[in-house]
Amino acid sequence: MRRPALLDGPHPPELSAVPDEAVLQRLIGDAKVMREQREHLYRMP
Repeated sequence: MRRPALLDGPHPPELSAVPDEAVLQRLIGDAKVMREQREHLYRMP
C-alpha cells in the first residue's frame, strides 16, 4: 500500500487544521476518552 510509505517517508505531507470550540465540547465516549483525546491534541506539534 502506498499510503504508509507516503506518511512515513522522508517528505510526508503536512496538514494544518483549526478546530472550533464545538469540537472540544462534543462528547465522544466517557470522561476518560475525552481526557485522552484532549491530551493527544495538546501533545501535537
